[in-house]
Amino acid sequence: MTYTLRTLAPADEAAVHALWAICFDAPHLPALHALDSDRHRRTFVAARGDRVDAVVCYVPRQFRDAHARVERVGGIGNVATRPEARGHGLVR
Repeated sequence: MTYTLRTLAPADEAAVHALWAICFDAPHLPALHALDSDRHRRTFVAARGDRVDAVVCYVPRQFRDAHARVERVGGIGNVATRPEARGHGLVR
């Protein structure tokens, strides 16, 4: 199978929301995702044609380290793969 790995397009949002509904019992995810104004740039999909088979998001956060310095780190979340597309390394 050939997949295209790319950032989220606005037209993909409904497909990503449907994928999350298949993979998670978390109906709040689309609303939470919509709060990120940079979500299209920070969400990556594996698509085959116009079908989204996998998704992963990252969100930068600031935390204090053990020395009280503020460090910027990236959080990974909302990782999902359509059940029939698993085992192909799409979110590796």
